[in-house]
Amino acid sequence: MLLHPLVFGRLSPALETTPSNKFRPGRTHHRTMEPMRTPVFGWLSGSIFLCCAFLFAGCGSSDSGSGATSTQALSGKIGGKTWTFATGETDSYLSDGNTLFTTLYASTFAACNTFMPDTSAGTIIASLPRKTGSYGLSLSMNVTFYNPPGDNWVATRGSLEITEVTDTTISGGLTATYNGDNTADGRFTASICP
Repeated sequence: MLLHPLVFGRLSPALETTPSNKFRPGRTHHRTMEPMRTPVFGWLSGSIFLCCAFLFAGCGSSDSGSGATSTQALSGKIGGKTWTFATGETDSYLSDGNTLFTTLYASTFAACNTFMPDTSAGTIIASLPRKTGSYGLSLSMNVTFYNPPGDNWVATRGSLEITEVTDTTISGGLTATYNGDNTADGRFTASICP
């Protein structure tokens, strides 16, 4: 039989083969593979488990914020460069009934009417809840710091507060940190685009 014992374990006595590669009835055991019981397999499976545990532990944690959000305009750093909020808009195509896909820019432009706004200073991207309230950032509710041409840092530490949602705007405060070069704190108002 061509089964390798390190991959598939060893054959049970009921599956022994003869030199002509035909199964011969063995004892009264079921015709199944026995589980592999080697020290190497135990070490390997334990190592894989530990690596996965460290990977998930390193993803960050939900942090409802260590302090209150600043009352100033949203500002901070993206890619180590100073960043200050100027214009925000939602994308109706990427939004759904519960969240508004929102991009916050450092450039000034006519929200909802400008095709491809200037992103050279970086942007902050988030799916903002349509309901007012305070939310802790996590793996499921996070903020992305985008630094052109293609660096994305997903922050899962911080807090988000939605203070007002109207037919045309969404307002709130954000405190988010990925690392010392990608952090933001302050207030924003973004236009809800049709």
